[in-house]
Amino acid sequence: MYRGFIKCWRCAEDSRAWSRGALHRGVMLTILLKVAWKDCYYRGDELKAGQFAFSGAYLAEECQLSRTTLLSILDDLEQDGFLIRRSVGNRYTLITVTNWARVIVRPRPKVLLVMPDMRP
Repeated sequence: MYRGFIKCWRCAEDSRAWSRGALHRGVMLTILLKVAWKDCYYRGDELKAGQFAFSGAYLAEECQLSRTTLLSILDDLEQDGFLIRRSVGNRYTLITVTNWARVIVRPRPKVLLVMPDMRP
């Protein structure tokens, strides 16, 4: 099943968020893999591409971190400009990846390239 992929540019190593260490990189990559790749709905609310709705307990478990460690990492990533967080009532937290348009790779149409026979 085709599920797509994300770009991971080498210039990510130059960012402050990436330089913070393996835990931060793990959370960053988890978020990039979990965000909506197209507009959709979560619990009746519309999510735009590049957004991810979650509970703190779910994401902490997904990253195998304590909730306090995860919240500290999310604070750092928000401070570094990687994401924006917004609490939606008492229901969930909405993350928006700030540079999602640069991360997403849209599927290209399949093109069949026909090459002329190269034999003499």
